[in-house]
Amino acid sequence: MILSTFPIEKSLNRAYLKQDLTKKQMEVFRNELKKLLDTISQLNNQGQDEENFKTPIIHFLTETYYKGKNYVNSSKKYDLVIGNGEKVADSVAVIIETKRPSNTAEMITSSNPNAKALHELVHYYMQERKNGNDELKYLVITNCYEWYLFDAVDFENIFYKNQEFRNNYENWDTKQKVDNTTVSLYENIRNFIDKNVAELKATYFDLRDYEAALNSHDSENLSQLINLYKIFSPEHLLKKPFANDSNTLNKEFYNELLYILGLEEKSENNKIVIERRSKDRSEASLIENTINILKTRDKLKGIEDITQFGQTEEEQLFSVALELCITWLNRILFLKLLEGQLIKYHNNDSNFAFLSPDKVKEFDKLDELFFEVFAIKPAERTQKIQEQYAHIPYLNSSLFEMSLLEQQTISIANLKNDQQLPIYNKSVLKIATNKKEINTLQYLLQFLSSYNFSSDSHAKIQEDNRTIINASVLGLIFEKINGYKDGAFFTPGFITMFMSRETIRKAVVQKFREKENKEFNDFDDVKNYCRLHHKKEDIERFNEHINSLKICDPAVGSGHFLVSALNELIAVKSELNILSYNGIIINWEVSVDNDELTVTHKFNNQPYEYFLMDDEKPAPDAQEVQMTLFNEKRLLIENCLFGVDINPKSVLICRLRLWIELLKNAYYKAPDFKELETLPNIDINIKCGDSLISRFNLTDKHYNLLPAAQQKIRYIIQKYKQQVIIYKSTTDRATRHQTEQEIQRLKKQFMSVADPSDTDYKKWKEKQNEYLNFMQQPISFEENAQKEWKNKLDELSKEVHELEEIYNEKLKTIYNRAFEWRFEFPEVLDDDGNFVGFDVVIGNPPYIQLQKAYDDKRKFADLYQNQHYETFDRTGDIYCLFYEKGITILKNEGLLCYISSNKWMRAGYGEKLRTFFLKYQPLLLVDLGAGVFESATVDTNILLLQKSKNTAKTYLLQAVTIQKTNAQPIDIAQQIKEKAVILQNLTKEAWYIGNEAEQQLKKKIERIGKPLKNWNVKIYRGILTGLNEAFIIDNAKRQEILDNCMDDAERERTAAIIKPILRGRDIKRYYYEWAGLWVIGTFPALKLNIEDYPAIKKYFLDNFDIRQLEQSGKKYPELGFNARKKTNNKWFEIQDTIAYYEEFEKEKIVYGQFQDDAEYALAEKGIYLSSNEYMIGGDYNKKYFLAVLNSNLIKWYLKNITGTLGSSMKIGQKSNFEKIPIPPITPFNEPIVKQIEELVDKILVAKMGEMQKVRTQKSKMQKDVSQQQSIFPPTDTTPWEQEIDRLVYALYELTDEEINIVES
Repeated sequence: MILSTFPIEKSLNRAYLKQDLTKKQMEVFRNELKKLLDTISQLNNQGQDEENFKTPIIHFLTETYYKGKNYVNSSKKYDLVIGNGEKVADSVAVIIETKRPSNTAEMITSSNPNAKALHELVHYYMQERKNGNDELKYLVITNCYEWYLFDAVDFENIFYKNQEFRNNYENWDTKQKVDNTTVSLYENIRNFIDKNVAELKATYFDLRDYEAALNSHDSENLSQLINLYKIFSPEHLLKKPFANDSNTLNKEFYNELLYILGLEEKSENNKIVIERRSKDRSEASLIENTINILKTRDKLKGIEDITQFGQTEEEQLFSVALELCITWLNRILFLKLLEGQLIKYHNNDSNFAFLSPDKVKEFDKLDELFFEVFAIKPAERTQKIQEQYAHIPYLNSSLFEMSLLEQQTISIANLKNDQQLPIYNKSVLKIATNKKEINTLQYLLQFLSSYNFSSDSHAKIQEDNRTIINASVLGLIFEKINGYKDGAFFTPGFITMFMSRETIRKAVVQKFREKENKEFNDFDDVKNYCRLHHKKEDIERFNEHINSLKICDPAVGSGHFLVSALNELIAVKSELNILSYNGIIINWEVSVDNDELTVTHKFNNQPYEYFLMDDEKPAPDAQEVQMTLFNEKRLLIENCLFGVDINPKSVLICRLRLWIELLKNAYYKAPDFKELETLPNIDINIKCGDSLISRFNLTDKHYNLLPAAQQKIRYIIQKYKQQVIIYKSTTDRATRHQTEQEIQRLKKQFMSVADPSDTDYKKWKEKQNEYLNFMQQPISFEENAQKEWKNKLDELSKEVHELEEIYNEKLKTIYNRAFEWRFEFPEVLDDDGNFVGFDVVIGNPPYIQLQKAYDDKRKFADLYQNQHYETFDRTGDIYCLFYEKGITILKNEGLLCYISSNKWMRAGYGEKLRTFFLKYQPLLLVDLGAGVFESATVDTNILLLQKSKNTAKTYLLQAVTIQKTNAQPIDIAQQIKEKAVILQNLTKEAWYIGNEAEQQLKKKIERIGKPLKNWNVKIYRGILTGLNEAFIIDNAKRQEILDNCMDDAERERTAAIIKPILRGRDIKRYYYEWAGLWVIGTFPALKLNIEDYPAIKKYFLDNFDIRQLEQSGKKYPELGFNARKKTNNKWFEIQDTIAYYEEFEKEKIVYGQFQDDAEYALAEKGIYLSSNEYMIGGDYNKKYFLAVLNSNLIKWYLKNITGTLGSSMKIGQKSNFEKIPIPPITPFNEPIVKQIEELVDKILVAKMGEMQKVRTQKSKMQKDVSQQQSIFPPTDTTPWEQEIDRLVYALYELTDEEINIVES
């Protein structure tokens, strides 16, 4: 066996390699490492036992990294371990096999790797895996000086997954071997390694090599210790997220920034939204300052369509102010990043700190920076500005032009400068403790200056210990400030990185097939082909192939997917070895690590960095790389990346993200290196509109046009494309504005010949043509004929006017945000103006139920139902329509990759979408489950699909269900490689991810059982009151109401409508634990008169505002409550009609909508349920059903046909539950059923005791039920439940192999 060793810098995550250390971190590390080396030297000189060498290592690791976070100690079984948590009981993450320095016999070396230390480590790994620990990260062998670090993934693949080795080990472990000593085990491991392991990889380093740097005070020498620090860190050894991890939000930065803005996060309907602060609202915050100016200066009246910002003045003020603040904040943060770049380029020269608090003291100074400095070329600036901002470049970005909203309302200069904002209680600012508040602008700038905004290209030891805020983390913050509105969530970097890699590489293969006219099977084929063709013209041609890719995100949000796509495109060019400067391949390797580009030298692995040297010039190779990356990014952003979003704030943020990506590689232009390269106009590729609504079809009927008309279209397209090129390349503001106007004019011309999709528009135009044609008809001189002609003309005119009014109303409502895919992106039109489509559509579409209200008059379903979507279902979700739209705008053979809710796989509304997918070729399905999106309890999956017509209906869908691990981010590609199955039998029915044996078992269960919906049963939901705090009461409150009754008759009437009620948590397996709660059952179906129940009326009005009880749908924010949902019911009635209330008065099986386990109970007559609980009504064998539903088999089946919410199975949906197949009772299986019923009787008696005997007496109902509070199961019924499981397996005729599938 060869032991392949790698240095530290080859082993660390490339993104982590770039991260700075703080001065304090380095000081602690140096001190503790010195102690470690001194102690080891003393122990070695004293000839101490091996056991004594563990203590100094434990001390070093604990004091430097793991104290109070992770358990580090020796154990009875292993020399040393690091735990995944701080408790001894937490799973082991790292095992360290320790030898004393003089123990050369057992220590491994490069020349003798197959030594005892390795055998022991393999043994310990197998022990952990045998005990179910799949959270091991690293395995380590050390003699205290030399360290060998092995990735646990390699041990998993080499040892644990080798069935022969595993069987032999388990035989030894269970003492089935003749010789069960560890000596024989180690000999067997040695032999296995000799025969079967060709190579083992490890990170290797020797602490003695760092002694000189350790004792040095020179900063360059100390920097050699940075990577050594990182190799022992939890970020590496435990694979934890690190500070500049794009998947991790810097919560301290985010929370204080929200505070300065005057905003706060709130949880609303399982998602996080951003709102105005409520409790500690300050007039000095940016949002309140802005709202005050807007309101007192009456600035809302300057906005043409104010309703787009809300219905009430309060909503409008907040929405307008938020958009303005986001615009200003975008500029400030962009400039902060630029400032960080310039300071870094110029070796920390403070002259470039143009946003320092001492230079910007008033808001109009920021306004000056925005519009008089960065928006104006240096030569065109005023004399004063030139003198004051001599170092500041021109940016040529529409970001620094006044937005339309600013023109209509206010600019940042209008804000009050004298406002004092109280300091945030957890502020990062180092301010004297006696200072309680600070000027708002100074607060913002001091706060931003407390963080490091320079791009982290090379690790350093920070003197000022400032936390890095990079562009990726800013993107996450932008998205959150924008608010998780309308079901939009920020997609984690490891997801966007994986999706971009999988999709774009397939698209590259497809593009090379088309352009090179050769058959390439995969990306490796393309790579090999490029390796064989490396002439300058080949390199240029291959680059053109990739530059011709068109990638679109139709719900672009913050632009995260487009940034990941940009990174991937550059990494692809680097991997194909075609990333070049003037046709010459650069000697630098570019890869995507942690969703960020990492640039390292191909030969020495040194990270790349751009700065001006002492002669005020960059190093030639650094200039070459910086120019290459900038120009590649510009080319790819201009030619390849496109995005649309309905939210104008998202569009602003996305454009900003792309500008930031260019800013990262901004370079000084030769020969004098005084002027930064100007940013291009990339904003035209990111547009605002509703991706799902268009007025025009994608394909026109050009073939019906006369040749002259077709020529006109070609001319329009040619001019259109030319104008777009001019817009992107110009650095002149006037030219840019003129080009914008010309583009709008050309689009209007195009519109006049495009094919409309709206039926009302067509009716209007047809009637208009009929009117015009009728006018051209010759008129008779006969008086009656003239009169008829005029009447007909008037009638046609009226009809034209009415149809025009209908369409104009649509323009104001449905089409007011329409996005015209037909001609908004000329890059995807051919020379004749035909829509060709995108190569890739990628993204995370919003998740919004179509039944949700769009505005006061319509639901989302009303908006989209006439947009000709095959996948439209009124009960469905908007993401289904995004799937269809995404596929529609793809070119043939193009690729779509979305992450969305996974409900479409199984839900009834997903049937149309599944049917739609079957027309094409689904390639990859990754079911992620819950927990991918922060603070969102949504289960997700990734689908990759190719738009190739699948007439044969043959499928090879690679599918996997991802298993969550403590290691973040999740390695999706590795799990696909290890666990994916191929799904071939796809239909419109629910899609289930399982191997062939699991698929066959599912079919068998469905074949033997009869779906629940085909039995004589009906599923009923519990009671939705609309205000549980009013209608659900405890025993004491019930008694108080009854005591307030005037006489026995009222008391009897009142008691009759107050019913015992169960919540989900009360329902257990077979039984329930009543919590003594009651529901006031004023069901509308009963048509009660509240005057007949004065005690209940008094209770309601004494404890609640009647406006809160009313079912009006009104909101009362000033009172701190809202009315119940708008219905026709009376104020004292339950919200839902509950026409089936009599079903609660019967015996039934009850269950909760969300279950961690299969839990169904038998509830007697008169027990009611809350809104998230369900009951099975009807005439059926309740004990038989109860047993089957509670069985392991049905639990397994349900997991495979239903979605999940958090860790619980969501089974309450009727479409899911009614699919459960229960075997009909036949003479053949009747003996089994009788055994099951007898066992259920035993369980029920044990669970409920003698209470079961008296519950049938309705007259004693209340008394009996109230006693149940103290009843708990007296007997362990597990053996009976296990016997029921065995009998249920027999009912479904399961084999031993099938039972193993269920129980594994």
